[in-house]
Amino acid sequence: MTAPEKKKSGIARPPLVGPSERLTVVYLVLLSAAAVFCFLPLLKYFFAQDDFILMNTALRDGLRSVTDFFSQTPGHFRPLTKGVYFGVMYRNFGLNPVPFHAVSIILHVVNMFLFFLLMRRVRVSVSSALVSSTLFALSVAFFHVVAWISCVQQLLGQCFMLAAVIWGIDYIRSGVARDKWLSVAAYILALLCVEQTFGVPVILLLYAYLSPGAERARPALRKIVDLLSMHLGI
Repeated sequence: MTAPEKKKSGIARPPLVGPSERLTVVYLVLLSAAAVFCFLPLLKYFFAQDDFILMNTALRDGLRSVTDFFSQTPGHFRPLTKGVYFGVMYRNFGLNPVPFHAVSIILHVVNMFLFFLLMRRVRVSVSSALVSSTLFALSVAFFHVVAWISCVQQLLGQCFMLAAVIWGIDYIRSGVARDKWLSVAAYILALLCVEQTFGVPVILLLYAYLSPGAERARPALRKIVDLLSMHLGI
């Protein structure tokens, strides 16, 4: 069968990933390595005061991260991080700070990838998304968030929050039920990490009505209301 015949028969197909996509992947991998290199010295840092408090609470009574919230002097409701994370990590690694810092650095890199995906979801160009991701990955503004082990609450919460927004946008566009439930699940996990992630429904609402594709999203009002009602109901 000749080449033209193959094209007509549908055998010949374009490559799934073009040269520009490969370059983007290579750049993101190199950016990840640069971010790890920048934050790698943090592995030598020991624990801070808040870290000891959280580990002591999780080790002595893991339920306190939940029950204290309902007491007369409620604290932050962060059971997934204040309770589960510190309890599991301390029981496995004790006072060795290296694994704690390694997790924080890995979460920061994962958040960079999710941030890039979010930029592309809202139709930011590849070049602008890469520039934004570079600033995100290497910004000194994240130094204390990555350096302080207690700030894993913000890092893990940000990870689930970005995932919730990405899947929420996918649901608004496609109406696939799986994306809706993934967005809701990620939002619940984000709230269990840190309460500042409650803004996900607002972000999705702004996307639906202010994005360049808003004129196509407005007819899908039912999907938007369906998704946001589940987020706001949590």
